[in-house]
Amino acid sequence: MTTFRNLFSPISINTLSLPNRIVMTAMHLGYTPEGEVTDRLVDFYVARAKGGAGLIIVGGCPVDEYGGMSNMVCLHHDRFMPGLRRLTGAVKQNGSRIAA
Repeated sequence: MTTFRNLFSPISINTLSLPNRIVMTAMHLGYTPEGEVTDRLVDFYVARAKGGAGLIIVGGCPVDEYGGMSNMVCLHHDRFMPGLRRLTGAVKQNGSRIAA
């Protein structure tokens, strides 16, 4: 296993510290009706954090009301912030970092 000897080692990239070098890439799950974070979405990403992903990248996130498509995690209005805080907090609490 010398090829991947650093895979489970922590790494810092500028101010971002990761517990390991395992990165889960973005995917569109369709778990966010009307752009709102749901329990199903939180549970999905928490399971990946518990599974050991060091960094989880959330799928596409429209930054205005005309971008993206339905059922994507939305960022274009303050009403989405409480759900996003809940999602990021749950993932961090389980040892991973999260980005969009």
